[in-house]
Amino acid sequence: MSRKKGSTSSHPRLPRQRPGPLGGKRDENRKLKQQLLLTTATGLFKKNGMEAVAIDEIVDSAGISKGSFYSYFEGKADLVNVLFSPLRLQFEDAFQKAKSQMNQAQGELALFDAYQNMATAMAQSCLAEPDLILIYIAESRGAPTGARQPILELSDLITQNALELTEIAQKRGLLRPFDARISSLAVIGAIERLLFEYLRGTFEYHPIELTAALISLVLEGLQSEDFVTS
Repeated sequence: MSRKKGSTSSHPRLPRQRPGPLGGKRDENRKLKQQLLLTTATGLFKKNGMEAVAIDEIVDSAGISKGSFYSYFEGKADLVNVLFSPLRLQFEDAFQKAKSQMNQAQGELALFDAYQNMATAMAQSCLAEPDLILIYIAESRGAPTGARQPILELSDLITQNALELTEIAQKRGLLRPFDARISSLAVIGAIERLLFEYLRGTFEYHPIELTAALISLVLEGLQSEDFVTS
């Protein structure tokens, strides 16, 4: 079941007031300040947990006034939404491409390629933002309150799209009609755990290699008998 949506937008919001011409020095300074707030918040969230970090701590660490903070963000939840929006858009794109490819899949290799292409794209997005992924993994199972809401919405997006992909494969006779919710959640949980250990430096295998092995393992176990013998 999807969590109740907040008022956050799916796209990063520009400051409400922008002095000077677009691309000018003052415009560039505002962008740099906004990015400084985002970078500072990321470090604090990773170190202390999202709910424990107050806006006062973010602005003090960034050396920016609290008034300036509110010229960029409506609050902490808005900042989190801006932080994770690029990742969300990349994931949405990967899922849509996978669904299109899955609907046209013919045979074992095509099925594997659909999953592998999606997993590779998402893994590359994750590796480009390791701190955000660590924050996501730590926060995505928390209570749906406050600044955590954008992360929980991203979690819902991943779960729903993984479920839809499994259902497409089942309808096309590529996978056994096993409860799609169970297999989808099992795969998501395994990938998140493997990625978490890799980013912590406790697992030496590259996430793309791990994902390919996991996909192969799952698909072989869930393939329909007709598909295997065809």
